[in-house]
Amino acid sequence: MSLLEYVREVVIPSVSAVSWVPENAAGLEANELIKRVINVILIIVVIAAVIFIMFAGIQYVSSQGDATKAKTAMSSITNAIIGLIVAFAAYALVTLVMNQIGVEITDVPETPVT
Repeated sequence: MSLLEYVREVVIPSVSAVSWVPENAAGLEANELIKRVINVILIIVVIAAVIFIMFAGIQYVSSQGDATKAKTAMSSITNAIIGLIVAFAAYALVTLVMNQIGVEITDVPETPVT
């Protein structure tokens, strides 16, 4: 089995089988769907920020005393940390608003076809 066949037949079906949306997604409340989407977005942002921080750390270590390279790397680390803070603040704000509304946001009711 070639690598391409392995990826197509084994990896892709196993990745698509693990889903964050349940099988009965039609009955899923919009409130839960919004929470799950926001959680996935937050996870992606955190992973991206960690990758940026690691990359900038490697740039900083490999700058070998060059002040401009070190400054560029430090600004990348600072920007990644600011991005994390903004992402967590947005997550907290959305969670706070959704909790304070108090009304469950449900699926759009079916309208009769006339």
